[in-house]
Amino acid sequence: MKKNMRMLSLILALLLLLGLTGCSSNNQPVYFRIALGESDSCNPFYGYKTSAYYVFSLVYDTLFEYDESHENINYKLLKSMDVSDDGLTYTLHVRDDIQWQDGEKLTADDVAFTLQMTPQYSYAFTYDTANINPDSVAVVDESTVQFQVYEDANGFLEYLSGIPVVPKHIWDQYLSSDNPDSVYEVEPTPENMVGTGLYKFYSADETSCVLQLNKNYWGGTSAADVVVLEYKLADDSLLAALQSGELDGAQSVTASAVDTVKADKNLDCVYGLTFGFEGIGFNLHDISAGATENPALLNRTVRQAIDYCVPRKYLSEMAYGGLGMPGSSFLNPNSIGYYDIAANYEGYRDGDAADNVDRAIALLEGAGFTLNAAGQPYGEADRTAQAVRYNADGQNLQFRLFIESDKVDDDSAASLIQKECAEAGIGIEISRYDQSTLWSYTDALDYDMYIIEWGGYVDPDFACALFAWDDGKFDYAGDGYNDSGYSNLQYDDLYYQQRYTHDPAERVRILEEMQKIIYDDVPYIILGDYYYAQVINSSRWSGYKQLPAFSDCGMIFDQTSFRYNLLHMTYHG
Repeated sequence: MKKNMRMLSLILALLLLLGLTGCSSNNQPVYFRIALGESDSCNPFYGYKTSAYYVFSLVYDTLFEYDESHENINYKLLKSMDVSDDGLTYTLHVRDDIQWQDGEKLTADDVAFTLQMTPQYSYAFTYDTANINPDSVAVVDESTVQFQVYEDANGFLEYLSGIPVVPKHIWDQYLSSDNPDSVYEVEPTPENMVGTGLYKFYSADETSCVLQLNKNYWGGTSAADVVVLEYKLADDSLLAALQSGELDGAQSVTASAVDTVKADKNLDCVYGLTFGFEGIGFNLHDISAGATENPALLNRTVRQAIDYCVPRKYLSEMAYGGLGMPGSSFLNPNSIGYYDIAANYEGYRDGDAADNVDRAIALLEGAGFTLNAAGQPYGEADRTAQAVRYNADGQNLQFRLFIESDKVDDDSAASLIQKECAEAGIGIEISRYDQSTLWSYTDALDYDMYIIEWGGYVDPDFACALFAWDDGKFDYAGDGYNDSGYSNLQYDDLYYQQRYTHDPAERVRILEEMQKIIYDDVPYIILGDYYYAQVINSSRWSGYKQLPAFSDCGMIFDQTSFRYNLLHMTYHG
C-alpha cells in the first residue's frame, strides 16, 4: 500500500500545480498509468534502459517514422529527404513550422546539432548513429541539413528513424564546453527536458516519471492528459494495481498472472514479441585483458555440451508458461532472413530429446573432461552425486550464471538448466542481481554466463552485429554490442556482405550461413523468443494496436508503438 499511496500523492500534487483540464465526465485530468521495468535517467544523452526510451519517444520527435506496415516513411520534423545515388549523402529538408515546448523555433541548427552530437555522446543511440560522419554534418541553409555516411549500409534508415531531435539552445552549453562529459551529470528538469513531442516532462525519480500532455503539439493529441510511467512494481503489487484500476497498462506481467488477467472483464492481455531473442551469453573475452571467466568456456565443445542441457521446448512451457517460441537462431520469424535451425539444420542439438544429457556427456568426454575432483576417472558414483567434471589440466566445469533478480521466468529457466547440467557433470551456480548490478559485472567482464534479452529492429543488421568483432570495432570497449567477446573472421566477412548487398535473395542466403556459424560456435545459447504478456485496461481504453501491422506478434507497448497508441486510443472514463 505504501507504494500506491506515493503514486496517488504524486498525481494530486501534479493536479494542483498544473490545473489540468481533462475529458472525463467530472472534468478531471485523464491519466494513463503504465508499469515498466527498472528506472533510468531521462537525460537524452545519458539514459539507455527501456524506460528511458519511453520518455524520449514522448518528449522528443524524430525526423521521420515508418508507417504501420513498416514499408513507407512518414515525415515528422522533416518535409522531405534526398539520398544520393551512391547512398552516401543525405539532404534533409527541415520543417519551418515547429516550435520547441519552450516557445523557441525548431531550426536546421537543431537537427545538425543532434546529428553531430548523438554519435559522439549519446549512450542510447551510439549504434544507431555510428554510420554518420559527425564532421560532415552541415547546415546548408535555414531549412536544409546535409551529412555523409561512412557506408551505404542496410538498416541505416530504420536506425535514423528512432533518433530523438534535441534542442541546441539547451544542450550546446554542455557539449561545447571544455568538459563535454558534464552533459551526463545534468539532472532532468522541466526547463532542460524541452522537446517538440506529444508530452512535456514534469518530474521523475527512481519510482516513476510523470509527463504532461503538450496541448500545442503539432502532430495531433491524446486522450491522456498525464502519463505516469511506474517503475519497480513487484509482481503481486502490479497485478493488484491492474485489477483495482490504479494502472491502465503494463509492459508485461508474469506468465503465472496471465490467467488471472484474462479472467478479468476489465483487462485485455495482448502478446508482444520483440525483434530480438532471449539467450545465455558466454564470457569469451581474453583472460589476459582482465576477463574472469572459467577458461573451460573458451572450448567450443564445452559450450555445445551446455547447449545440449537446455531443453528449449520444456523451458518454454515450464519456465515461461507457454508464452513464446523456443528457438536457436539469433533472428526470429519476424526478421528478414530467419532460418529455422531446429527444423532445417542437420547439426541441431536437441535439448528436449531423451538422450540429451548422454550426448552432452559424450561431447565432454571427447573434450577430455573425464576426471572427478580427485583426479580419478569420472564414474557412475560421480554421476549419481552429480559431481563436477575435470580434465587432466585441472580445469573444471563449474560456472557462474547471473540473472536479473526481478525476472521470475528467467529464474525458473536458470534452475531447470542448472538441473540438466548437473546430470552431465556441469556445475551451475546461480546469482541474482538487479539489472544495474548485473550489468556492472558484465561490463567489467566479471562473469561466466548470464541471461539477457536483446531487443532489435525489423532489419536484422543490429542482431548480426552482436557477434561481429572486426578487430574489436564492435566490442563494448569500441562502442559496439558484442558483449561476449566472440570473434570469427568468416562470420565478420559475411557480416559485411549482408550489410552491403542490396539483393534481397543474396542477403537471405548470407544470413542463413551466419545463423549456422553462430549456432555451431555457441557464443550465446539462444533460448528463443518469449512474449511480453502486455495488459491494457479495456474498460477505459480502446483503439490500441499491435505494431508493425505485418507481424502477428508485434509490440503494443514498446516505446514507439506506445506513442502511436496514445495518439489513437479512445478514453471511456
